[in-house]
Amino acid sequence: MRFFLDIARRLSLSMLILIASMYCCLAGGTVDCSTAIYFNRSRLNVMLGQYEFAGNTPPDFQVPDEDWDVEAIGDDFQKRMSRLTTTAQQLIWLLQLDLFINSGFRGFSVASLYAEGSENGGCSAEEILDTLVRRYHPSSQNKLALLTGRIYQEGNITLLQSDLRAFQFANGISRRLDALTLPINLSSRRLLFSAPFWNDKLVFPARPLSTIDISSIFEQFSRSILIYPTKGGGKPKLIQRPIADSRKRLVFSLEQIDPDGWMKIKIHGSESSGWVKSDFRTHETLRKLLPEADVLSGLVGLLLSRSDGKASPSMAEPIDKFFRSYLDNAESTDPSSRRAAVEIIRGSSWILNMGATRAAWIAGRQYFMDAANVDPGNITALNLIALADISLCCSDREPSDAETQEVLQSLQGILARQPNDRNALENLQLFYEFLAEKTPSREAQANLDNIKVVRQTLGYCAKC
Repeated sequence: MRFFLDIARRLSLSMLILIASMYCCLAGGTVDCSTAIYFNRSRLNVMLGQYEFAGNTPPDFQVPDEDWDVEAIGDDFQKRMSRLTTTAQQLIWLLQLDLFINSGFRGFSVASLYAEGSENGGCSAEEILDTLVRRYHPSSQNKLALLTGRIYQEGNITLLQSDLRAFQFANGISRRLDALTLPINLSSRRLLFSAPFWNDKLVFPARPLSTIDISSIFEQFSRSILIYPTKGGGKPKLIQRPIADSRKRLVFSLEQIDPDGWMKIKIHGSESSGWVKSDFRTHETLRKLLPEADVLSGLVGLLLSRSDGKASPSMAEPIDKFFRSYLDNAESTDPSSRRAAVEIIRGSSWILNMGATRAAWIAGRQYFMDAANVDPGNITALNLIALADISLCCSDREPSDAETQEVLQSLQGILARQPNDRNALENLQLFYEFLAEKTPSREAQANLDNIKVVRQTLGYCAKC
């Protein structure tokens, strides 16, 4: 069973694109994965793909020790798939409304994507991204946050597993987020040190759902699809239900958001606006079932804050609170590698938004250290610690011998763990170039020549 707006019209694809471009601040949509929708004038698009149905439990999932009171949805594969994909559709609709009301950020759009006729009842990240690039040719510098995942049932246990990705566009092509960078000027040129803080995706552990959880999702969804003529007043109508509209698309804009959870929306194709509500219980339910919802909210803030490439100190704390909330809630449930990845994003966000000041690098370095303590083999964290050390020792003053040795030990320590690490090798070459100018010596030049040979041998540069 599919849930869509009963007042959606048969809109052409060109009309959808026009509407999407007009409502560039807070806008939303509910569309099929195969067509998707992109708000080209929004600084950030958030896509929530319907979780794909998978029949088997992920191999690394450990059944909880407590006695789970979970009833099997049914033995028939198609019945299970239908019921669980319905839950997945309801969940991403609730998450869409929650992002609008509880993130506190503005200037972004959110689309929940469903899978009509899909063999596995869900939307894959590859399909969504391909559709966006092919159909909508996103504007350069526009950014995208993409949440997809899988929903499983094995025996009496139902589970959700989420993947979170982030992209920015250049000439209509998607690419990963930029790395954290550190420019240092020499007399004749500028050195640009860098370290990535975002890998391909964040894969979160599977979350168990009880029948009580599934019922709660349904009940809160049922309330959220009521639209009232006035705030909390008048006779409500159902705004979302199964429809026979062949287009099966919904586009809406948000005209007002109140702190109590009420939102005034205008559904395109209707003559008037109405009020819907996402209450605090929904927010608590989502954070209980999907702690990664806080990571998504923090990522939304980070991507918005970086839309013009400038520091946004006023955004630093609101963004940080979401990452902090996830880390507090996931301490006992999520693997160390996942918590370390969020600490890394958290520290990078703080440095970027605070303008890469010395104080920001000190704070960010502590987050990177926390990540390395949680996950000692995390090369990304170690590269960022080294980058912070370079900033603190060398960006605004001459380094002492002890500080120079500390940086060299950091970079060489990474290469001792992973000898072909591209990022550490590049930063080590840049640091040797820095030393060759600041404190010229035969040893400094020899070290520089050697690291160039290593990078050339590995194919990392044609002429280093």
